[in-house]
Amino acid sequence: MLAKKFALGLSLLCVAAIETQTAMAATVPFVYSVENTGADYPDPKMPDAGQLPTESQLPNPFEWSDGSGKITDFCEWSQRRNEIKREIEHYEIGEKPKFDDLTATYSGGTLTVKVTYQNRTLTLTSKLSIPSGSGPHPVVIGMDGNTGSLGSNYFSKCIQVPFTHSQIAGYSSGFGNESKTQNDPFFKLYPGDFSKGDYCAWSWGISRLIDGLEIVKDQINADLKHIAVTGCSYAGKMALYAGAFDERIALTIAQESGGGGINSWRVSEKIGSSVEGISNTNYDWFMPSFKNNFNGKTGKIPYDHHELIAMIAPRAFLAFGNPDYTWLGDESGYVSLQAAQQVWEAMGIPERFGYVIEGGHSHCQASSNQNQAADKFIKRFLYGDESQNTTIRTSTVRADADSWMSKWKGQKLTISDCGGGAEPRNDTIGTESYWMEAEAVEYVKIGSNFSTKSDDKASGGEYVEIAEGMNSTDVASDAAADQLMFHFTATKDTMFYIYGRLNCQSYPNDSYWVRIDDDDFVKCSGMITQGEWQWFELLSKELEAGEHTVTFAYREEGAKLDKLCITSLKSMPLGSGEPANAEPYEWTGVDALSANVPNRLEQNVPNPAAGNSTEIPFSLSKESEVTITVTDIVGTTVAVVAKGRYEAGRHSVTLNTSNLPSGVYIYTLQSPAFTASKKLHVMH
Repeated sequence: MLAKKFALGLSLLCVAAIETQTAMAATVPFVYSVENTGADYPDPKMPDAGQLPTESQLPNPFEWSDGSGKITDFCEWSQRRNEIKREIEHYEIGEKPKFDDLTATYSGGTLTVKVTYQNRTLTLTSKLSIPSGSGPHPVVIGMDGNTGSLGSNYFSKCIQVPFTHSQIAGYSSGFGNESKTQNDPFFKLYPGDFSKGDYCAWSWGISRLIDGLEIVKDQINADLKHIAVTGCSYAGKMALYAGAFDERIALTIAQESGGGGINSWRVSEKIGSSVEGISNTNYDWFMPSFKNNFNGKTGKIPYDHHELIAMIAPRAFLAFGNPDYTWLGDESGYVSLQAAQQVWEAMGIPERFGYVIEGGHSHCQASSNQNQAADKFIKRFLYGDESQNTTIRTSTVRADADSWMSKWKGQKLTISDCGGGAEPRNDTIGTESYWMEAEAVEYVKIGSNFSTKSDDKASGGEYVEIAEGMNSTDVASDAAADQLMFHFTATKDTMFYIYGRLNCQSYPNDSYWVRIDDDDFVKCSGMITQGEWQWFELLSKELEAGEHTVTFAYREEGAKLDKLCITSLKSMPLGSGEPANAEPYEWTGVDALSANVPNRLEQNVPNPAAGNSTEIPFSLSKESEVTITVTDIVGTTVAVVAKGRYEAGRHSVTLNTSNLPSGVYIYTLQSPAFTASKKLHVMH
């Protein structure tokens, strides 16, 4: 049985982003291969409901939760999206829980996923419908066991994966007479989570189904970069939450989702009891505290459902409404959609956002125009037909949406490559990153299994490629010769993330065997870039301070590796990344304290320097005159740490930081043999 482990230690994340489908796609991803790209950002402060300020307009989706400003660059969206996610979980539905282990098998046409937490197990099954041909096939997950009112013919080229919600939690339509029970499988797995809403439980279950698909994807020839979810009515809400809370879903189609779905809680409250709102929805679906805290006080909700929709950006989203059914509250949905659209517009990808609100058909029976819109979105965002015009926004319902967002409508985001000036908002002080060019043979062992080639779009103009005929689906071993070996020295005990900049044309040439230190090699595959250089998260592991090695062994010929980033900051590099800062040297495996060492300047320890001093290590291959100076960021010298003749070997000098104001400084070593500089941080 195959298993997906979620324990501490080595974490296999061997396909971490990013497929693109538009002219802007080099900087705006189309989909991700992790559930939440912002998972490692800190939670926003979430006051008690009574302490929240009142905002009568729809909240600004671009504004930080603490009110300290607005995001201005697309690079910041991952963190801002995570803030919205955590607020919706905290106040409305409950947090998606963690689990200990997940296994998946595919047999007899059925996918079976088993999730374990504290020795309890929940089992999901789904009878798959797989199209003919070798694939890879896109995937559609139909809520409540089907694809809503959209006929299966629209998804004839897809693997159709029914999600049976009763395997997680049952459905009651009581609206005031709810019947949620501790015997529901989700609440038997998590008996302490009974206060959480069904939309927390159901979206969790859909994500676990995707985890299972990741495990068996090679058996079923699945293309997991093209996953869609679809559903109608309460299942339309289910599809919306699934797409919003899992960034592996490329296309979300939410049909007639009504109150608690695309609709704004604020606008629905203004319309009154004729539409579904906080006071009259099904409270199996949401946390009871949500009603207690915000019924009649929607202005205190720190978000609204235009931001639930916006969590799907930059991925594709399509919504349907039906004004023939007053209960659906399409006026509220229209306002919410107009507000959410601002996020896709700000990112410069309006073609990924659409809606059709019109009547003349039964509930959950799509109109002709809605079917046509679905056909275009499916062809473009699942099948890759970029000729389809998906800028579709039509509604027979009109409302004054501008009055609900006049304070912030029209904001634009800078769409840069994010590696060239847009800093993540989280504090990066104290992190360490090692950037290495794959072709730099001084610290990479390249043998006959790899070749160095040129490409103007590669960082440094060169890259390394697995040589023709070098294919091995057998797990690499310690005895495997001619491996790429990247060496670095960690200065502290922390989690490190290994990112590779790769170019892999297709499935036959999209994988390497990779390991950290003496761990077993693991397969990193599915890294298809369609001719572009892209970053992928390969591995992550908690490492101790000291010397480490990341090793690449060949698996499929033609896989290209341009650059490696080994960092304690969980933030996907973009563009060509930072310049190489791991000083090239011939790895000899000698003791670092011996005289047989390279010329190099190392990172100061500790960094940041939080006390009154920090150590600056350096090494010399032969006896040399050395000067080490410290300058501030404008170039003014603030200290001379070393000046004199040093023997060959490894040395360390002490910088007194007690008189230096907190801030960023540069220290530079100059000698006849080499010159090098590094950044240090002082904190008091």
